[in-house]
Amino acid sequence: MAEFTIEEYYGKINGMNYWYVLLLEQEQLQTTNEEDVEHYCIMLPMLTTNLMPKASGEAIYCIIESTWMDAEADNHGRPYFKIPETF
Repeated sequence: MAEFTIEEYYGKINGMNYWYVLLLEQEQLQTTNEEDVEHYCIMLPMLTTNLMPKASGEAIYCIIESTWMDAEADNHGRPYFKIPETF
């Protein structure tokens, strides 16, 4: 586990919202007790057409939190979590 901050909205690609993310320079957090974890998320890296992350090393991720809500951008570009739309 690691702590991060959402820096800026990148854009929507194929229905998924992507964000510039800053991983905090700390030791990774480790816990064996799931009661210690209040919130968690899945971070999916933005991939190129070659199915690889961008060569520039930019940290651009789609963020889905523990109740499957997607990080959307409000009118000011700040994140808020919304249940993903079904297709």
